[in-house]
Amino acid sequence: SPCTTTACSANGDTKAGLVCTPSGTTEGYQCTACSYGVAAANAPCPATPCVPTACSANGDTKAGLVCTASGTAEGYQCTACSYGVAPANAPCPASPCVATACSANGDTKAGLVCTPSGTAEGYQCTACSYGVAAANAPCPANPCTTTTCGVNGDPASNLVCTPSGTAEGYQCTACSYGVAAANAPCPASPCTTTTCGVSGDTKTSLVCTPSGTAEGYQCTACSYGAAPANAPCPVQTKFAAQVASIIVAGSTPYGVAVGDFNGDGKIDIVTGNTGTNNIGVFLNTGTGTFAPQVPYSTGASSAPRNVAVGDFNGDGKLDIVCANYGTNNIGVFLNTGTGTFLAQAIYPASASSEPSSVAVGDFNGDGKIDIVCGNFGTSTISIFLNTGTGTFATQVTYTTGSASTPHDVAVGDFNADGKLDIVTANYGTNNIAILLNTGTGTFPTQVFYTTGCASVPYSVAVGDFNGDGKIDIVTANEGTSNIAILVNNGDGTFVAQATYTTGAGSTPYGVAVGDFYPDGKIDIVTANEGANNIGIFLNTGTGTFATQVTYATGTASTPYRVAVGDFNGDGKIDIVTVNHGTNNIGVFLQVNV
Repeated sequence: SPCTTTACSANGDTKAGLVCTPSGTTEGYQCTACSYGVAAANAPCPATPCVPTACSANGDTKAGLVCTASGTAEGYQCTACSYGVAPANAPCPASPCVATACSANGDTKAGLVCTPSGTAEGYQCTACSYGVAAANAPCPANPCTTTTCGVNGDPASNLVCTPSGTAEGYQCTACSYGVAAANAPCPASPCTTTTCGVSGDTKTSLVCTPSGTAEGYQCTACSYGAAPANAPCPVQTKFAAQVASIIVAGSTPYGVAVGDFNGDGKIDIVTGNTGTNNIGVFLNTGTGTFAPQVPYSTGASSAPRNVAVGDFNGDGKLDIVCANYGTNNIGVFLNTGTGTFLAQAIYPASASSEPSSVAVGDFNGDGKIDIVCGNFGTSTISIFLNTGTGTFATQVTYTTGSASTPHDVAVGDFNADGKLDIVTANYGTNNIAILLNTGTGTFPTQVFYTTGCASVPYSVAVGDFNGDGKIDIVTANEGTSNIAILVNNGDGTFVAQATYTTGAGSTPYGVAVGDFYPDGKIDIVTANEGANNIGIFLNTGTGTFATQVTYATGTASTPYRVAVGDFNGDGKIDIVTVNHGTNNIGVFLQVNV
């Protein structure tokens, strides 16, 4: 190493502050930090000093530079990154060639070929190639590995080894297999990839086709081709058994909603407790388990049913609204900012209206969250427009049809005009009512779609089930123990329902939607009151649904409603039910399979 230092780099010469021993030239001075000692006279200064950082890829001690002695220890010359002619037959030192750019084939020489050509400094390394070598040399164990093609699960990671000489002489061909002996079996789990895990099979959306040796199979991404008949596809979406959290004896919870109430990034839960005249807030501990409920009174004899959440006063905190069936009003609970709530503010509905459900949305386009409730007793909906500070104007009511007794309400933009519309599940008339927004938050007309004779629709939810960008509708039909899918034509009108059974006598009360697979398709979950379970309907991808898969909510639990959210922060959609019969909530965490 010649003299390099920042302390001697001020003389402007081409030696960058390096001193050669005195030889009569103007370079004959000495630097304290960079001296060379005495050397033979007239030893030439190298044109380019030896700087190893530019050529340190071959593993030798000279860092890629050849030294040709021409004097004393200070008299040598260095030629960067080359190897001159040297005496023949000098052996290659151990591990002569290393390079981070070519270390993907699994051998000990890291992808470089050593060709002896002289002294210990005289060998040459050729990156990423193998040249000609003696025939018939065996391939070393696991010769071919690469991070770019490791998607098929085989031990050589998609590379083919072809013996071609010495232990350094084999070749690896990335991502192909060539011709091999017939009938070689596919190894166990040959095909895996993180990019195509949407089909439910154990090979993660890749097909294995035997084509030769153990290295000879091929995997086709994201397709399945022909396979033996009757091979079952295992279900990949799976939920653990419910973890129940007791509310309190006699609470008979009716409704449930979710949201991050204390701003910690974890999804919390709120229930409407009919039997104890309160709502119950369950704060998430951070792992998908929940602290005991904190109750907030909804008033004597209020019998609250369903609940919804929204930021009503624009402070960035989620507030709560409940439908107080027994006292004919709604109750608004404003969040203090820490997950605790002020006493409810009451907004009257009509006498004998028996509000059963609530939903939220900006109906008049002023950027404030408004409220709609479904009035079971008067066959109407009530619109409460937000004044802008979290208080609400007096209700404006709209009919849902004579004797319709709407039991649930949901919102969505059904005609794609940028305005939120409303749908009700009409328990009394076996249909849904679509109320299109005029654009100012008024809903003067209704269009009805049947859910089937004696279907008794109990709840309703919305989502784009067929991926066309239009909001579709699903109802849970208590009377006929099924769900009804109504697909949007794109203009706010709907095709006739398609039904899927939830099981004989299951009497589904609640329905919610979410991508459970996840494959980008909206799936459905029901709370099956009569069967004491929940039912998962996975979307096939075209807006049709597979047969339900059920998970028990417990003996005599009679689950009423269901909601979804990622409760343990693993990126998977989990489920919560309110179990009316056993006075608890049941949390179902999605697990890997």
